[in-house]
Amino acid sequence: MADPENAGYRLLSFEYKQPVKEAEPLGPVDITDTTPKSATTTPPPATKELPSLSSLMASLQEIDGSINHEQETKVKATAEEPTAASAVVEEGSDDSGVAPPAVSLLTEFHLFGDLPTELRLKIWDLTFLPRVVELRPTRPNYSPSHDDGRRPQWQSGCSNPAALSVCAEARAMALEHFRTAFPLACITSTPAQSPDPLNPYLRYSAGGDTGHYSFTGPSADGRARLLRRTLYVSPDEDTVCLLGQDSDFARLSHVMRLFQEADPKGLGIARLGLSVRGWGYGGSAVMMKGLGRTILRDLEQLVLFMYGEHKPPPEWRERGAALGGEQLEAFRRTGNCCELVPCEGSSAWLAYKVWSGGKGRQFWDDDGNILRVGRNEIRIMDLEFKDGW
Repeated sequence: MADPENAGYRLLSFEYKQPVKEAEPLGPVDITDTTPKSATTTPPPATKELPSLSSLMASLQEIDGSINHEQETKVKATAEEPTAASAVVEEGSDDSGVAPPAVSLLTEFHLFGDLPTELRLKIWDLTFLPRVVELRPTRPNYSPSHDDGRRPQWQSGCSNPAALSVCAEARAMALEHFRTAFPLACITSTPAQSPDPLNPYLRYSAGGDTGHYSFTGPSADGRARLLRRTLYVSPDEDTVCLLGQDSDFARLSHVMRLFQEADPKGLGIARLGLSVRGWGYGGSAVMMKGLGRTILRDLEQLVLFMYGEHKPPPEWRERGAALGGEQLEAFRRTGNCCELVPCEGSSAWLAYKVWSGGKGRQFWDDDGNILRVGRNEIRIMDLEFKDGW
């Protein structure tokens, strides 16, 4: 506050001094002067004038100018100083003009095991996100009833959650969350080896844990082997999408029963996806209402998706079904996953408009409300196949 350059100091130290009028000299008193005192004319006191602030304003302007000059000097000095990154580059550069290697970002965290157990378990739990898994029979014309009593085979190209393969701690938590272990069949030979890609497998026979398809194309023993694989599913959060025309009671009842048997709690799946391809004929809405009162009555959500093929795209399917070679290596690097996306803005938007305005119109009432199955209304979406876990 005592800084002379401070405007407040100047303002407080500004002192106005009123000039003092000098006293008139006292002369000898004339006793003969009879003039009354009141008759003596006394000039009125001079009016006090306000002090001039011109000097104060000039001081303030001078101070403002000095402050602005100091700020400009600091900004200029900061701009001229080299940054830490440029200093490192200048120190590491040489006359050859070759820049030093860039500092790599942190990609590994080796101290994860040193974190508190509660924190580690919380992190693992946050990785268990809802998934969409596709499921299809090994034969498109599969029938759930067989004369010889053999069990049908199901396939899926979706990857299991990555937490199952990280460590024992993560796997134990993942098995609690993805508690349903659904058995799958994985064909080692691809339909591309068959002279008839539309019908590569002519006859099915099974024995023990390994089944065989009669194979018309070249293979090791004339048959394509089926090796068991397990798909881990969270029946409460994951959506199981059945590919193909799954519009009959027998097939849906069989699939729902399989998941109920595989669930340790005996509840089965709560979210199911079906292709609209099997629900475009007359009476589809009536059949769906019947399913909603019987085998689908406990569903949390039913989704009808626009993808109408019996199988996923070839490149996606072959990676998910392969058990050796380059395809398996690629599958391990990227993984396979599915995703249900809104029809609007996707490649299925036109197909949705055609279906909803034609064969699928029966699923909406006159007020524009879509049919309710289970606990919620049906959702119409599109199924996409992507890389990932």
